[in-house]
Amino acid sequence: SALATVSGAQASIGTVEAPVTAGLSVGYTLDDGPSLSLGTAVGLTESSPDFSLFLGWTVGL
Repeated sequence: SALATVSGAQASIGTVEAPVTAGLSVGYTLDDGPSLSLGTAVGLTESSPDFSLFLGWTVGL
């Protein structure tokens, strides 16, 4: 599966613009239930990180 995101937050300091990022992630569910995900995001404003990368592992309890 694939997921595209755009996220932002409200600016808490009047002189700094609100952070906004855009990202893309892909996920794969294994046969026995757990899933893996990998994604990346880029900052669209000066106050957000330039680039981020994440890796996820989801298991049921």
